[in-house]
Amino acid sequence: MKLKYNNKRGMTLVEVIVAIALIGIISISLLPMFVLSTRSNKRNEVKMNAMNIAYSQMEWIKGLKYDDIGCSPNGIIEENKYMNKSETIQLNGIEYTINTNVTWQKATSLLQGEIGEATKKVEVTVYLKNSNYECAALDTLITYEHEGEPQKPGNVYVYVF
Repeated sequence: MKLKYNNKRGMTLVEVIVAIALIGIISISLLPMFVLSTRSNKRNEVKMNAMNIAYSQMEWIKGLKYDDIGCSPNGIIEENKYMNKSETIQLNGIEYTINTNVTWQKATSLLQGEIGEATKKVEVTVYLKNSNYECAALDTLITYEHEGEPQKPGNVYVYVF
């Protein structure tokens, strides 16, 4: 027996309900991916802002005179202040705190052997305010300009490791 279908006006109510249900199931399965990407973007924004704060603190310290680099009272750097101005930094509605530590570091030169206490290690760590969550940490060694004189005129060798 052959059925004739003469209704050419459009889709039936059942077909519309099935289509909406399929779209709903697909949307619900994709929703966690959007939530996860939003959280990940926010976390990365917090870390990037913290890294920028740490970089700017480090560049400020590099611009100081060698004798001034040190935490109070031996130097002018205040341990828990951003560029000696404020204890908290706010970017995009998020507050950060900073910790700067300066210590003497013994270093070894490839050409001259051990360099005495001429190298200062600067560590900058940025935290979320009211939290122990470390967002960014940088450290570098700063030495006095012209600390060692060349042995004799000649080639300059650069060792990368």
